[in-house]
Amino acid sequence: MRLRDGKFTFLTLEDETAHNAAILGSFRKNREWLHRSRIERTWSQEPLFIKLTPTLKIPFITWDHLQDFCNRGVAIYAPNNGRFGCRNMKWLEDYAYENWWKLVFLEAAEGGQMDTDDVVAAHGKLLARLSKCQPWFGWPLSISKFDGPCILDQQQPEQYKVKPLYRALVIVADIKPRSEDKEKMVVKLVRTGITAGLSAPVSFAELGMDKDVVSVTLEEALNFVVKLEDREEAAFPKLYPTVLHNQLGRLSYWTGFSRREGYTGGPLDTPSSEWINEDA
Repeated sequence: MRLRDGKFTFLTLEDETAHNAAILGSFRKNREWLHRSRIERTWSQEPLFIKLTPTLKIPFITWDHLQDFCNRGVAIYAPNNGRFGCRNMKWLEDYAYENWWKLVFLEAAEGGQMDTDDVVAAHGKLLARLSKCQPWFGWPLSISKFDGPCILDQQQPEQYKVKPLYRALVIVADIKPRSEDKEKMVVKLVRTGITAGLSAPVSFAELGMDKDVVSVTLEEALNFVVKLEDREEAAFPKLYPTVLHNQLGRLSYWTGFSRREGYTGGPLDTPSSEWINEDA
């Protein structure tokens, strides 16, 4: 590769392809980082805390939190911690975000305690609420509809889907605020009984158990969920395209921007998941 008269020249087509992939890969990574860092910062300041009523009814939840259930691998619920848990579990927020899980703090009504059946019931009600709101995500909405941080994406609502695995499995963490070895903390993997859309039902056989609720360490739960995610992505490789959030903006503008950085390929008029070969 040489820079001649302000333009890049290449000895081979492979060199040019690698050059363009490096530029687009760096660009995409930086744009995704802007969006992800914004979400991380916002949810760390305003985590999803739900106090249930005596009949387990779900109170009002901002639409941006509901949309944030989409494209996640699994939900991790922290019941019976109250506001104390929200304030003192920053490490769990970071852990959930790094693995692209959704963290939800739950508190039972009147100071009661929640069991796994209550958590699964709340999970189902949250997904039902999302289904009712989802048709409106692409409509222009006033700020009053959010009553929250407003990261709701109204420009690409079709890219926001609840994964079958997210419906089928939850993690319940009965958190102790002063856990020393956090990844060894014991959590519960819970099958919800929903199998629709999965390549195969969730099985705990490899964990040596055959029941709907199993206790494992947080590290074991992570490894188990990652294997399931890999299995589902292998079975349905095109079901959940990795796309940029509306941080990307106008494709024509970013095509020109990339060209100024040395990009020599065609227009950027496809989802960012098609720009580069991530497996190369």
